[in-house]
Amino acid sequence: MIWSDPANMTYNSLTSVSAISKTIQKEWTDAAEDALQQSNPTYKKLACEIGQCSAATTPEVLDGPFRDVQRDPEYISARQALQETLADCDTYLGPPAP
Repeated sequence: MIWSDPANMTYNSLTSVSAISKTIQKEWTDAAEDALQQSNPTYKKLACEIGQCSAATTPEVLDGPFRDVQRDPEYISARQALQETLADCDTYLGPPAP
């Protein structure tokens, strides 16, 4: 498991944004979270802010607005730009050509 020892992580398997996301979602541990928060004050502050926002929202209340924004042309354009940026990141992170 890549996050089992946060002080000695290897990143060889993190070759795409989707691989990074999958690794974080499936293998993230409390130890890794604690290590990151201790070593990065900005991350710690953002994690606290996200926690406060999450605690203050009810998922059902967001369903309608989320559905509405998915029809918004500006949102659609921004989402497409983000997908292109992610593809660029995947190319950058990928293994070097032989």
